[in-house]
Amino acid sequence: MNTQNLNIIYQALDNVIKQPAFNKMCRYSIDEQNPIKLKFNINKYSYLYSIECRSELRANQVANIVMRAAAQNELKCIYICSHIQKEAKEQLVINKIPYIEGNGNIYLPEENSYIWIDTNNNKSNIKTGGNRAFTKVGLKVVFHLLMKDELLNMSYRQIADLTGTGLGNVPNVIRGLEDDGFLKKKHDNTLQLLNKKALFERWAEAYERVLKPIIKIGTYRFDNELEKNNWRRQPLTFRKTVWGGEAGAHLLTGMLKPSQLTIYSSETRAEVMENYRLVRDEDGYIALYDKFWDLGGSRNSAAPPLLIYAELINSSDPKNHEAAARIFDNDLKSFFD
Repeated sequence: MNTQNLNIIYQALDNVIKQPAFNKMCRYSIDEQNPIKLKFNINKYSYLYSIECRSELRANQVANIVMRAAAQNELKCIYICSHIQKEAKEQLVINKIPYIEGNGNIYLPEENSYIWIDTNNNKSNIKTGGNRAFTKVGLKVVFHLLMKDELLNMSYRQIADLTGTGLGNVPNVIRGLEDDGFLKKKHDNTLQLLNKKALFERWAEAYERVLKPIIKIGTYRFDNELEKNNWRRQPLTFRKTVWGGEAGAHLLTGMLKPSQLTIYSSETRAEVMENYRLVRDEDGYIALYDKFWDLGGSRNSAAPPLLIYAELINSSDPKNHEAAARIFDNDLKSFFD
């Protein structure tokens, strides 16, 4: 059970029902089993939802939510978030996807109880806390643990060495995962990841917002523009440089024709420019990022499917989401079982 998410859920719902507009018309109950469910009663009507809880929901995440809602054949999902960006709320309303914001704003497009309140201040009184597992350093460690969860039962020194982080960060990350219900100690005292899909989704959101901007080295273009259409033929240095984003997705699925290219590399900036004949260009079509992992997991010169999938679902392009779905089916479905 993720205590931080439950705190967001309960306080958001309390902020809804205490509003004068409802005048004691509403009641709710929470089933805390996985997945968490909400029973929401409004006068004589009762509605049952599965809950998707996030600390923040941003506009570029809504397209993936819409795609999932279209494929939904079971319980309707309601999004309960501490904060929802204005543009994200607009897209949720357009697509009739229910949500509750931490400050009590609510959109519930039911036939018998159409409710839409968006007048409360954007600042929520919900304290989500600072979890060290989702800082820029913690995100690197969590990615390695998602890729290779046997790392959990190595020494802190070994984990620090393999993830390239300071020794003091590792126990903080482990505690953060335990606090949020993503980690448990088994009877033999070994550690096990729980709710890997939810953990990954939280990692993916934080990666885009916290870590990715920090590891960006710069933007480039090929010295010879003819190389732009022949990017796949570039002989990348094994285990040091890989294609991510749309380019990596193309290598994994054959889908997409990337106009923007993404490179992750542990080579120096000078080596990358020399080896792949790149020139610095602020408006360039090649984004270069530091390769922050060293566990393999790559093939066909592509970054690990887990990372490429995260990049695609963080995009607002429906074609990227289609490619993400293909990667999920081909490479990740068993990973999250």
